Amino acid sequence: SVEVVSRIWHSLVLTLEDQASGEAEGVSPADSARAKGLHNQITRFEFVATTALLYDLLQVISKLSKSFQAQSLDLSMIHPLVKATKSSLNDMQRAPGAPLAEFLNLIDEQRLEDDGRVDIHHRDVAIKVTAAGYRAFFQTKQRFIEEVVDNIDDRFPADSMTVLDALGILNPKRCPANPAIYGNQELQVLLDHYGKERNGRNGPVPAVIDEQATRFEWGQLRHLMALNYKHLSLQEMSKLLITEHQDLYPNFARLAAVALVIPVMNGDCERAFSTQNRQKTRLRNRLSNATIEHLTRIEANGPPQLDDFTDTCVHRWQQACRGR
Repeated sequence: SVEVVSRIWHSLVLTLEDQASGEAEGVSPADSARAKGLHNQITRFEFVATTALLYDLLQVISKLSKSFQAQSLDLSMIHPLVKATKSSLNDMQRAPGAPLAEFLNLIDEQRLEDDGRVDIHHRDVAIKVTAAGYRAFFQTKQRFIEEVVDNIDDRFPADSMTVLDALGILNPKRCPANPAIYGNQELQVLLDHYGKERNGRNGPVPAVIDEQATRFEWGQLRHLMALNYKHLSLQEMSKLLITEHQDLYPNFARLAAVALVIPVMNGDCERAFSTQNRQKTRLRNRLSNATIEHLTRIEANGPPQLDDFTDTCVHRWQQACRGR
C-alpha cells in the first residue's frame, strides 16, 4: 500500500483537489470538506517524507521477509541475511534511499536554515517545508530506524544466530570433498548448547545429545555426506537422518529433528492458510474441521500427479455422459 500511495501520489492529490473544490459533480458538501482535509494532509512535508522513508525501509525488510517464505532455507544463511538487512537499515541513517533522497534534494537546506521555511514543488505540487518540521522528521527517522533494528535483534538474538549457523553443518552442499576437519567449530557450538544440562523455567532441562558419542558420530557422518549426499538440502538430509540413519547416528538424528522444527520459515504456514481457504469456500462453509484438515493434508502432502489424475477422471466421466 505504501508503494501504491507513493506511485499514485500526484494523481491522488489532483483527485482530492478536484473534489475539494466543490465543483465536482456528485460530491456532497460533506465529502468536499473531507476531501479538502485529506488534500491538506497528503501535501504536507511530513506525509511525503514519511511515505518515501517507509517505501525505502519496506523494500529492505520485505527482502528479508521473502527469504523466510522459501520452502527450503539453509539455517546457516539466516544470520548473513539478518546482518545484511541491519546493515542496509543502518546505512539509511547516513544516506537515505532513492525515493527519500529524490524528495529531500528539492530542499535548499541553507535557505531553510536562514529563512525558517521554504516552498518546493514535488511532482508539480507545492509543498511548504519549515525548519522545525525538517528537524523533527530527521529525529523521528533516526528513532524509527533504531527501533526497527532493535526489533530485528529481539527477533533474532545473537546466541540463537550462533546455534542456527552451527546447525548448518547438516547441509551436505556445504561439505567439502575432503571433510577431515569440516564442521569442528560448529560441532563445538552444538555440543555446548545441546550437550549439557540447562536450567529451564520449570527446572533443569536434560542434555539433548551425548557429547562423546556425538563427536564419534560426526567423524563418520561428514564423510558419508560428502560421498553420497552432496545433492541433498539441509531439510532433506535431516529427514534422512531421522528415517534412515537413526540407529547409526542417534545424536545427529535428534539434532536433525531440532533443525526441522525450528520456526524460522513462515512459508509453510502461509501456504497452509491459502490451502485451507481454497478448501473452505462460501459454498462449502459446512465442512467440519476434521474434513478440512484431511483435505489440507492431502493437497499439501499428496502426490503431485493427483491433479492430472483428477483431470483424467473428469474427462472420462464427460465422455461417458456424451455416450449416453
